[in-house]
Amino acid sequence: MRSRPNLPIGTQSFEVLRTNQNVYVDKTRFLYDLVTTGRVYFLSRPRRFGKSLLVTTLQALFLGKKELFENLWITQNTNYGFEEYPVLLFDLSMGGGKSVDELKMMLNQQIDLIAERNHLVLEAEKYDLRFAELIRKLKEKTGKPVVILVDEYDKPILDNINNPEVGAIRDTLRQFYTIIKASDAHLHFVFLTGVSKFSRVSVFSGLNNLKDISMDQRYAALCGYTQEELESTFGEWIQELSNEHDLSVESTLDKIREWYNGYQFSTKTIKVYNPFSTLLMFDSREFKPHWFETGTPSMLIRLLETRNYPLNNLEQLIATEEMFSVFDVENLQVAPLFFQTGYLTIQGYDPEYETYQLGYPNKEVRHAFLRLLLASYTSNSSMQGSIIQQLSQSVREGTVETFMEVLRSFFAGIPYDIQPSKDQREKERYYQSIFYVIFALLGVHVKAEERTSTGRIDAVIETENYIFIFEFKMASGDPDKICDTALQQIREHEYFVKYAQPGQQKNILLIGTAFDLDERGIVLWKTENMVEGHF
Repeated sequence: MRSRPNLPIGTQSFEVLRTNQNVYVDKTRFLYDLVTTGRVYFLSRPRRFGKSLLVTTLQALFLGKKELFENLWITQNTNYGFEEYPVLLFDLSMGGGKSVDELKMMLNQQIDLIAERNHLVLEAEKYDLRFAELIRKLKEKTGKPVVILVDEYDKPILDNINNPEVGAIRDTLRQFYTIIKASDAHLHFVFLTGVSKFSRVSVFSGLNNLKDISMDQRYAALCGYTQEELESTFGEWIQELSNEHDLSVESTLDKIREWYNGYQFSTKTIKVYNPFSTLLMFDSREFKPHWFETGTPSMLIRLLETRNYPLNNLEQLIATEEMFSVFDVENLQVAPLFFQTGYLTIQGYDPEYETYQLGYPNKEVRHAFLRLLLASYTSNSSMQGSIIQQLSQSVREGTVETFMEVLRSFFAGIPYDIQPSKDQREKERYYQSIFYVIFALLGVHVKAEERTSTGRIDAVIETENYIFIFEFKMASGDPDKICDTALQQIREHEYFVKYAQPGQQKNILLIGTAFDLDERGIVLWKTENMVEGHF
């Protein structure tokens, strides 16, 4: 009986994966193109997206270990010679501690280990000069140019993003990478990977010959699984998942796609699956946020909070290509940071304006991130389950009184000390953000600050049978009058017109809400029902 290969969960070494008979999604056609058409590359991909496996595959390729590539594309379709080269692999995923001194120590340790393996004695003392000496002496000893592979080149920076020494840590790495450019005559091939794509001035100022393939459509599927790769490689596991959940194979594929597909790294619509989550899903036979649970994006949450960033923008963020290259520790920007870390991905591209539309890649990221946002903004995570269930039922049934009472109770439970205490606009945006996240979690169509030809609607919620148009008035005073003013604004500006088109069968409800900033909550609401174009 044929034995089935193992799922390579947690395996980052290509040699270990191949010798242990693990599943390997063949990416060697991409590697062949890389090594035969260029010399110095950089690739940015989110964490746990297969970067380390890619680097160790290149390592095996340049060490001439042809036996590991048996039956793969590169041996079946090319006459690649598997010539052996000296390889320097630097793994910075261990981080660099909390200081420049610890980072230099870590770099020196890796340099010394490589030198010892190759029976080389280094005389220089500084970490960068020792690196240059290692390259030169290895070339002299072997008579062949050197291959340099750097995995997670930016990890020491990302680990210290809120550390006062982060600028000095970045400069230390920049000096280290500058040696690569200075040693070009001794090099055969260079490949660096990481999560972030720092500006050239920031980290790669001395490495201006680097070819960035992060958004090159030819390598969009270099990491991650395409739909074709998923179905052709994991057929047995897909069938088992179908049986476990009592679904057809077709329905199972739809559900896998909804949960874990959707990452796009170029202007072309080449979508890939998160490999880490996909493997854990097949192993556990559960649909859950596997990737998200391995790391909390606290840095991203802090950035949103400190910038008072409108959360609804995350699902309709427009970015230019230049924005993807401005990641710098002194001036973190939402678009590049969220894209490069994998919490947003490309949803569309407008060639006329050369702009990208970004959004959550899939259900795993969207649902888990929204829940985290709600917990972070309200310190009320224990209420989420019951709140979401009550709201979901009431909003779909159109019972305004029920879901407004639930909302009032929820807002009242937000601790006073975590709420904004500055100007009114900041407070308004804070509460609008919470409102948006709550309804986005319900899976209903929600828009905050929706533009119309006559103004801007505070919020619109659309379900199968209802359209709710909200106007919030955040002020102190007579709640009854405040609600009347809110409804009057909706009527005067005719916010409902775009939704009251001929043939539209949904009930349109207008909701004027009085939100008292001093009381920190909803104090009253009034509802009007639009029937056949009238109130």
